[in-house]
Amino acid sequence: MDHQGLLHILSVFAFVILFLSGIIAGISLTKYKGFDYSLKVLSIYFVLAFIFEAVSLYLARNGINNLFLFHIYAIIEFSLLVAFFSNLIYSQKARKYIYLFMILGILFLIADSVFIQGISVFNSYGLFFVSATVLTMSILFFKMLLDKGALGLSYERHKWLIFGIFITHAVSIIVLFFSNAISGFEKSNQYILWILRSMLIVVAKLIIGLAFLKNYAADRKLI
Repeated sequence: MDHQGLLHILSVFAFVILFLSGIIAGISLTKYKGFDYSLKVLSIYFVLAFIFEAVSLYLARNGINNLFLFHIYAIIEFSLLVAFFSNLIYSQKARKYIYLFMILGILFLIADSVFIQGISVFNSYGLFFVSATVLTMSILFFKMLLDKGALGLSYERHKWLIFGIFITHAVSIIVLFFSNAISGFEKSNQYILWILRSMLIVVAKLIIGLAFLKNYAADRKLI
């Protein structure tokens, strides 16, 4: 397949991903009042993620530099997901250390945008840091589920949502880690890799959407 064909497939996947993000954001808004604190934080994240993806795609399709959005989004994503995981994993006493980590992480992301990579450059360092943090906290969450206990059992219904988030950031961190090598590939091979990445992101979005629908259906049965 030629470059144009691969680029078209990639464009279709971009709209599919945006469509799924819109569904997830819509479910989040619809059921926001009935969610517990952790899911409310996650709902805000999903709504902002949809807005970011929509604006980013619009700018890209109109030939406008959208890299500055990734700097802003990295801070938002880091803050909300750390807040989400801190509520699931850590005790009230331990959360003050997590919030200190959050502040230091935000300062690092700002420093990266201002002094290291710049607002007009792709912030690979910042995004790698965000994905590494999310993957670490996801693993700690699943460890908590394996250990069970009252806390683990109370948050077991979140496991598929977090699995979807885990897949998203696992794919992102692999791409970021091998970005230099990927940039040396032929254009067609680069497109194929981005299509494979998009397919995995679609799977992650479907898992998250179905997990939300399951919670939504369960809530309706209780009414």
